[in-house]
Amino acid sequence: MNDRDARSRDFTEPPRLDQKRFELEWIVPLEPGLSAFVTLYDVQCNPRHAQAVGEGGDEAETLLDLWTTLIDAADSADAVAYAAAAYCKRTGRQPDRTAVVTNTDAVGAPVNDID
Repeated sequence: MNDRDARSRDFTEPPRLDQKRFELEWIVPLEPGLSAFVTLYDVQCNPRHAQAVGEGGDEAETLLDLWTTLIDAADSADAVAYAAAAYCKRTGRQPDRTAVVTNTDAVGAPVNDID
């Protein structure tokens, strides 16, 4: 008889190749001008957990922010590739760091817009 419970079995079984590894969960506001959010989940973990979160004005900007977050965190190559593929599917082009808009001055220091 096997004394392991169902939760320990999930950790010891190898991932199935026919299952998706990642999943995107969106929060898209109905009111214009509010930010959209996307969370990348690793669904092969039990329980599933968030790898990274992106925020932006539209879906493309949000996916680009997610991709940049994964790159900056030196996250898994699979997660970065998944986010890049989602961005490419949405926009028809590969993500590019130069397209990321940052709020910095000429020296590169963060700018505080609120005075």
